Amino acid sequence: MPASARFILLSLILLVLSGCSSLARGPVTQTSAAKQQPDERFRDVSRLVEAGPPADTRQLNRHYRQQHRAWSEQTRYACHYPVYAGYFARRFATPADFSACSATVPFYLFNPRNGGELRWLKPGSVSSIHLLFSSQGEALQSSFGHIALRLIVCPDTDAQAGVHCDRNLQQHMVLGFMGRIDELKMNPLKGVFGGYDAHLMAFDFMEIYRTNTLYDNRNMISLPLRLEADEIEQIVRELAEVHWRYRGDYRFFTNNCATLLQDTLSQLIADYDGNAALKDGFIRPDSFFRAIKNSPLADSSVLQDLQQAERDGYYFSSNIPYYRQALKLVNQHRSLSPATSLDAYLRAPATQRLVAIVKDPQLLQTIKSDDYIRDAQLLLEEYVLLKRERQLNDAITRYLASSDIDAVFRRARASLQQQQKTDTIDFLQRCYLLPMQHMLARLPRADGMPDDAFLKDFVPAQRCTDPGMREEIRQTFNQLMPADNPLRQESSRLAREISLTMKNITTLQ
Repeated sequence: MPASARFILLSLILLVLSGCSSLARGPVTQTSAAKQQPDERFRDVSRLVEAGPPADTRQLNRHYRQQHRAWSEQTRYACHYPVYAGYFARRFATPADFSACSATVPFYLFNPRNGGELRWLKPGSVSSIHLLFSSQGEALQSSFGHIALRLIVCPDTDAQAGVHCDRNLQQHMVLGFMGRIDELKMNPLKGVFGGYDAHLMAFDFMEIYRTNTLYDNRNMISLPLRLEADEIEQIVRELAEVHWRYRGDYRFFTNNCATLLQDTLSQLIADYDGNAALKDGFIRPDSFFRAIKNSPLADSSVLQDLQQAERDGYYFSSNIPYYRQALKLVNQHRSLSPATSLDAYLRAPATQRLVAIVKDPQLLQTIKSDDYIRDAQLLLEEYVLLKRERQLNDAITRYLASSDIDAVFRRARASLQQQQKTDTIDFLQRCYLLPMQHMLARLPRADGMPDDAFLKDFVPAQRCTDPGMREEIRQTFNQLMPADNPLRQESSRLAREISLTMKNITTLQ
């Protein structure tokens, strides 16, 4: 063999030994010595998913080497640790590979009415991710609004279905950092100075919509983020891991929904740090939303016309103006003294409200002949019903908060057993005791994406809307209260008002 040929062959062998093995996993062996060490971004990523992030440089280096080796060698690493997989993919400019992973990822959706439900989501069915801002509320923790993420979930696996996905509100999900209040009444001092777990909580979109626009008189703005389809799938998987792994210390004014969401998005969105306007960070949710809205990361054009945005599902106004308009319409047709305000209408007893209609011949005739005015009157009664039901739930919660909860449930179960009400006992267990346990208990923390064994204790959604069963449970709780307990009298009054309001609605219909 000529010397030149031997030289070329030797060079090829050395090339194979030193670098061509990177064809199996390109970025791993092509990295410089610097990239074999953790950077500041890795430290930030570890804070999102580790119970106790590495405390010093030595621990951080060791942890980095362990994760880097696992990422290099394990085929399903991205399935178990999508956040770290996303970090390495971004750092070494190689796409994260989820082809070997399950088609779905789990989220535990909290719901004050049924405790919660385990829901499996196909990342490929998410057509877009929005920043969801709720305007200022009356509570201390919502003084500057609230900010979260809204996942636009398509009705099938086709994430390109466009408008069909936007209208599929029943399956949309909301993910937001909140303080997990492990007691029935919030302690403001713990909220300000720490003591509640910070957690990326998941909710059904319609539950968030109902709470904000119907109960709390807040507007919601849904701002689309500019993300490609492959980015969306990766981010959804990463958010699922953060949901099951991140636990911090929530503080209303320093470590809140805005600061924690900024920390998360800065790690999960590749172009986030390239926006100078976002580098300083924001403590207030409204300030953070405004900065994102004015940045290239979001498509703010959908909000230029709020009326059109409301029709398209990007703006959800509080329902209070509609109720006030309904009251104004009804008052225009009253010949007797009208209700002076929505609050005055709400305070009036159900019987008094119905008598005011029956004894007003002009209004009664208009309701009979004009469906528009009748619907306005119905809307007012439905508003009262919503408020009364919430007040009743609050009264029962206050009673339980002032009692030995376990003892109350034992006595309630024993009372129902004496009456041989097996179905009601099951309803009590599924729709009261289990939800309360879930709401008060600390959600278990997974090591990576949770597997079937970890999720075995999480139940699917419960059907807890039966008004007859709820009334039986309320009566059972009432019987357990001392006769002179003000909460017993209040809950009895509210239950009676709910029943009469439902009769008003039936009469109007």
